[in-house]
Amino acid sequence: MKTLYTTLFLLLSVYMNAQDAFQYFEGNQGSYSILIQKDSNSTWQIGKPHKIIFDEAASQPNAILTDTLLPYPESDTAVFQAHIANQFFYGIWAFQWSQKLNYGAGDGGMVEFKTQSDSTWSNAFTSPYVYNYYGYDSLNLDTLTNGELGFVGTDSTWKDIWFCLDASFYLEDTISLRYTHFADSIPDSTEGWMIDNMLAHITMIHTVGEEVQEEYLKVYPTPTSDILKIQTKKLDEFHVIESIQVRAVNGNIVLNHGKAPTKFELDVSGLEPGVYFVSITTNLREEVFEIVKL
Repeated sequence: MKTLYTTLFLLLSVYMNAQDAFQYFEGNQGSYSILIQKDSNSTWQIGKPHKIIFDEAASQPNAILTDTLLPYPESDTAVFQAHIANQFFYGIWAFQWSQKLNYGAGDGGMVEFKTQSDSTWSNAFTSPYVYNYYGYDSLNLDTLTNGELGFVGTDSTWKDIWFCLDASFYLEDTISLRYTHFADSIPDSTEGWMIDNMLAHITMIHTVGEEVQEEYLKVYPTPTSDILKIQTKKLDEFHVIESIQVRAVNGNIVLNHGKAPTKFELDVSGLEPGVYFVSITTNLREEVFEIVKL
């Protein structure tokens, strides 16, 4: 019974402390906790859709889309940013939005993120700091002309897209999302990208069901030729990976990574084939794992 009361208290504490941030594009954006930044002459427009596929917003009347009336122009790169303040809490940041796609060949869109302390943007599809990225049809994911993974093709039904970050890694920081629309020099008369109902939520419960992890640290797969996945057990107390060191059998450090979220992917593709020892230190403990690099 004591365990039950403790669990209920923790869930209630999470519920009372967690705050959703919204942007529904229905009125003055200052009334929303996700703030939108775009150029006044950008292809991105906030308003009521008047197109064939983009015929109405997910929650009417407005959405943000690549022109509310006309096909998007050729040879165009258009950006808008969404800014969300972290809430000095730990858990999982879950970012969600609804979208429709109608891209011609060679065109597409990409989502990136950064914090106020980051110097560069990270593609949410390829960043090792992203837990999961889902909700889209796999047919709408491909490499864009800039070499980055992004959304392509047509999806005329509203899809709820999610990706998640470890909030404890971004404690006391502001997170920004950047949505970039790319169009090549060939006119397509297509409608582009439409987004509505943006949500940022911090939670202790992951938005996708996962197996309960028994061990505190899990390192897999081994053997591996490129990516080593590192995952800590979900805990009610704050914890974060403080360092990751990979040592050869002679004791030499061959990879040295600093602070990382509690679910992380380490690129070991540059190592020579052989046996290595991975030392992972969190603020709670240190563990060492033997791996095989193919």
